[in-house]
Amino acid sequence: MTGDDRSDPEEAINAQLQEIWSRFRGQMTERVESIEEALAALVEGRLDPELRERALRDAHRLAGSAGTFGRREASIIAGEFERIFEGHEIIDDASVTRALELVEDLRDSLDRGPVSDGSIPTDTRVIAVMHSKPGFRTALGLACEAAGFTWVAAKSSKALKEKLGSRSAAALVLELGSDKKALSGLARALTRLGKPRIVFAISDIERLKFRVRAMDAGVSGFLPATLGPEGIIAAVREALGNVPEVHQRILVIDDDPVIVASVRAILEASDFEVLVAQEVQQFWRLLNESNPDLVLLDLDIPDVRGDELCRLIRAEPRHRALPVIFLSASQDASTTELLFGAGADDFVKKPIVGPELVSRISGCLERNRALRDSRDSDALTGLQNRTSFEREWPHLVERATRDQQGLAYVLLGVDDLAGISDRFGHDFGDQVLRELALTLLANFQGAHLLSRWSPGQMALALYGFSGDEATERVSQLLEAFSSQSIAAPGGVRFRANCSAAVGELNVDGADLGELSHRAYQTLSSARDLGGGQVMRVIEDAHLEATRLSREILIVEDDDAVGELLEHGLRTRGYSCRRMTDGQTVVDDLTRPGQLRPALVILDVNLPGLDGFTVLEHFRRSGVLKTTKVIVLTARSSESEVVRALELGAFDHVTKPFSLPVLLQRVHRALGD
Repeated sequence: MTGDDRSDPEEAINAQLQEIWSRFRGQMTERVESIEEALAALVEGRLDPELRERALRDAHRLAGSAGTFGRREASIIAGEFERIFEGHEIIDDASVTRALELVEDLRDSLDRGPVSDGSIPTDTRVIAVMHSKPGFRTALGLACEAAGFTWVAAKSSKALKEKLGSRSAAALVLELGSDKKALSGLARALTRLGKPRIVFAISDIERLKFRVRAMDAGVSGFLPATLGPEGIIAAVREALGNVPEVHQRILVIDDDPVIVASVRAILEASDFEVLVAQEVQQFWRLLNESNPDLVLLDLDIPDVRGDELCRLIRAEPRHRALPVIFLSASQDASTTELLFGAGADDFVKKPIVGPELVSRISGCLERNRALRDSRDSDALTGLQNRTSFEREWPHLVERATRDQQGLAYVLLGVDDLAGISDRFGHDFGDQVLRELALTLLANFQGAHLLSRWSPGQMALALYGFSGDEATERVSQLLEAFSSQSIAAPGGVRFRANCSAAVGELNVDGADLGELSHRAYQTLSSARDLGGGQVMRVIEDAHLEATRLSREILIVEDDDAVGELLEHGLRTRGYSCRRMTDGQTVVDDLTRPGQLRPALVILDVNLPGLDGFTVLEHFRRSGVLKTTKVIVLTARSSESEVVRALELGAFDHVTKPFSLPVLLQRVHRALGD
């Protein structure tokens, strides 16, 4: 495919957008007139709340839509009117004067033709390679071709830019040296190359400061040279996810017909099927009837805010994994935190740029497809994964109820798996898990469910078993497993102990959530008592003596973030509590003889004492000898990250964070 061929779809989209602009030009004029009416009322001292709110909404719509059609100056001016009319405070004289100057400019900028944004068009099939060794460049190029990409390679960013010409590659793979010169010129080189969406650095350097500075400059991730050309390009291909499936269905909700029409034109030109809802009830009906592949939400919609609607989507089990992308005119830190806190996968800033929207949607769908493809099985153990188990559980409950059979839930795992991995290596830890999974598969067939519940735990649903029967059967199985020796590195023969917690439906818990929660607490208690035990689940009151040894303390004064963390941890079986003040945390955890939580998730910005001061108190008083700390830091702040680790933090996560990523860090900290 030639460069000219690649530009045709974009030209077609631009032509269609201008046709849509012609159809909605009258509405644009009406929105300007609404602003002018409010401005006149303001000057005459008769601006009422209703007129002000209407002008604010029309300015917001203009700011979000005009730039999509190439009228970027109009978007900027409309944004200024939005700031003038927002809130309920009296509009000062300086703002009135500024508004009077701007209103004529707004009309003129709308009347002018579309202006290019000056951005470099991205060729979604080109991978750029920057490496000092010609042989390695060639090998990577051949791997690109084998994966269906074209490639451009050079030794330097200047030479690479000459070969790319007016294009920007979809991804860049570059060799990153260890000296300061390599880092100092990195950001400039990436800017010269049009800032590719994905930038992988081939580097074996693991120094924290080096990697933080590289990511600040624009690096997306690091790949070892030992991965080889095929492995490197496979990682790039997975990260890009930029080839849309034909007729994938996108559900859009936005009450602005101009935005809706432009989004439809952009997406349909890329072979997406587009369904549109303009109010919440229609959206909810289409969501349940059409099973869309992705949802585009506007943050500002009537009746229900977009973030609230996203939370409702995430609360529905059947839509829990549905990709959600927001359209937002704002990209400030508070809006970003709001969107990701509600469960967004990504967001696109208005005014909409067609190629960016398609790229973001395609990447999100590709990531979701990869998860969907692996949804039913765990690659390491061959068991079902947790999602599959949770999906099948209601059917097994229905069958057991109909046939009047018992149904037992078992949570089990290898004792001290983290210690085994530290001693013999993670590969051997994985081998032990595989051996346990094979034992389960050999002993439980038929109607039962077998799942890898978490990184270090497995869950069973045993149809036809009472709690006592399941306890006896699992005890025999784990005793036999522990008597077998497994060849460890260095010729050592190793025997692994396992513990398990067993509960019976409607006896030890009314549903899967209650059973899994109690089983998790009981399994922790079994391990605290030395491991190698199979216990029936017991009431939470009986676990109080060992509760804190597995507890997570959340130290976060933001209620939205705190509730998100508590919900995410509790639904995964963790016991947790929350504090909001740094001084209170220090007073509580540094008391002599205090039983301390296993993990603290600590925000840096706290009232009373900040997170770093809290960490310093923890270090001096010995808290860090028994308790691990994950610090929540500001985005892209190298100094905060380094300081947290120097003070003894086990790990850090930057805000706004991805809940699944944070949960993985929690699993790792607790050795699950």
